[in-house]
Amino acid sequence: MTRLVAVIAVVGVLLGAGCSDDDDGAVVTTTTEADDSTTTSTSTSAPEDTTTSEPSSEDDAAAASLAAEEFMAAAFPGHLASLSSYRPGDPQSGEIEVQRPAEGGGPGFLASTLLLRRSGSGFEVVGSAHDVNTIAEPTVGAEVPAGPLVVSGVGRGFEASIVVRALDGDGAEVASAVTMGGAFAEPEPYEVTLDLAAVPDGTPLMIVMAGGTGLDGDPGEFAAVQVTVAA
Repeated sequence: MTRLVAVIAVVGVLLGAGCSDDDDGAVVTTTTEADDSTTTSTSTSAPEDTTTSEPSSEDDAAAASLAAEEFMAAAFPGHLASLSSYRPGDPQSGEIEVQRPAEGGGPGFLASTLLLRRSGSGFEVVGSAHDVNTIAEPTVGAEVPAGPLVVSGVGRGFEASIVVRALDGDGAEVASAVTMGGAFAEPEPYEVTLDLAAVPDGTPLMIVMAGGTGLDGDPGEFAAVQVTVAA
């Protein structure tokens, strides 16, 4: 009887090895002896699926480009600027450059660099940076009052004009002001006050400043910061 049990156990192991060649699951062979009878059973467990779905770099680039295009269409309707490809900084954020249109067509000088952050399955523009035209206050992500908001920084523009606007999530303008900066190469400080008294609490806004250009389709050199109205 002992020899019979041993033979059956070996057969069970060989059968288990054969199963493992065709299946990645674990094969368990058990042999029991009771009342002069022997029973051998084999069971196979399915392998655990650890596959996860991650967005590809192409998906990220497409989502970020769409967010950039929507921002530009809302902030500068009818613009003729061109957008660079998406440049990731880390898995959650990156940037896209905006090039001003050159005379005669094609991209010209840098208008600004859009700053993007992952939001749900896509991306959103949370701000925009330029070496010359800037917004010092408020800062990206700041909570601002539902009332007078002071916007300050440095800038330059055509005939020294600087336009500052507050846009809601749909791109609608809720407040605007025109001030003066530098007229030539050197920027100068500016400060304006936007009236946000009619904006509901919790509303996200994009504050956009841009130097005037005098040319249709040219957004000029601009900066932007995303803020939230809070009581």
